[in-house]
Amino acid sequence: MSEMGSEGEYVQDKIWITSRARMMGEKRLLRYNNWSLFLLAYYSVFTVVLSVFPEYFKSTYTYFDGISVTASVAVLVASLVVGGFRFERTASLYRDCYLSLQRLYEDEGDCRSKQKLYADILVVCPNHSSGDYHDFLFTHIVLEGKEVKSNGKQLKCTLYMRFAYVWRRVVFWALMAMLVLIPLAFAAGPFAAKHA
Repeated sequence: MSEMGSEGEYVQDKIWITSRARMMGEKRLLRYNNWSLFLLAYYSVFTVVLSVFPEYFKSTYTYFDGISVTASVAVLVASLVVGGFRFERTASLYRDCYLSLQRLYEDEGDCRSKQKLYADILVVCPNHSSGDYHDFLFTHIVLEGKEVKSNGKQLKCTLYMRFAYVWRRVVFWALMAMLVLIPLAFAAGPFAAKHA
């Protein structure tokens, strides 16, 4: 293969891989956004329940008034923090980026102009995380059984990438389960105490 052909293949591979990693980034951020909105609504309802039924809880929790105020303030602060992360906006930027990269990938221009356009597209979008890249490789190579090549060389999904993929999901879902179960356990406390 000629040097120009090899360079063109490298640029094409780079465009394709980056677009797939940005897709993984968008998916991750939308998951964070959806769960954060759900949890904010869930905890807001919980703080309302605390304020509407204080007598139910006071018999079991000595410092219930302090707990109730702390929960309300925590929900307010969490809503401000989540709003500051701007998950949905960043996910939208990733989407715009990978759509632009897909159009560039399908374009039949020369590799130098593609390289310049590739760089221009990346300037207007925040970079994806290394975890997004690793998730792409794991999903494509391990889960889907496909090959990923860059500049004619086959990329591998290392043991670290496999472990990190599983670890991130275990931690995320364990955290989500814990955040959902804490209010339920707190609400069940007085009932369990009465029937102990």
